[in-house]
Amino acid sequence: MRKCVAIDLGEKIVLDYILFITIILTVACPSANGLVDLERDELLGLLKEQLALERETIASMDEQVRRTKNRIIRLLLHGIVLDSMKHIDMLETMIDLLTGSVVPETEKDELGKELNRHVQIEKDSLDRLEGVIRKTEDKGVRFLLQNIASDERRHHTVLDQIISTLAIGENITDMDWWDYLYRYANLST
Repeated sequence: MRKCVAIDLGEKIVLDYILFITIILTVACPSANGLVDLERDELLGLLKEQLALERETIASMDEQVRRTKNRIIRLLLHGIVLDSMKHIDMLETMIDLLTGSVVPETEKDELGKELNRHVQIEKDSLDRLEGVIRKTEDKGVRFLLQNIASDERRHHTVLDQIISTLAIGENITDMDWWDYLYRYANLST
């Protein structure tokens, strides 16, 4: 079996993005790609192999994150762990979409209620962060806080979109899910 190995972190991000877009184009446009069941099964196998590699990365790097005393190195290594966790979610999502296992109807109502509550938490967090950013003169602290605020704004947008998507209910199609991922999935670090 073929394994994809990245030489450095920058290349890994590019390869992850290319893999994701390739799979979207391959799966979301079946008339254009002519996939047969054997190829889909092979793709599922490759995705499952990649899952195992990402889990291995987490196990290895997580130990380093816990052991290092240097908070800067810890932050950077933790970013790699979080990326691998995100990659696992992306791979599991692709597998679910390829096999027809998306959000069960019974989970949608409960999830929608919880997400509405979380939207308010994200808004409060963003308001607090923006207040601190306005008062902060230290460029380094401001830089990190602005990154957190940017994430919070993106989280708010994503949560609103998920709530809207869940409201569609049974009428949501696999193509809608792929479109949603294409628009709102954060594929960068």
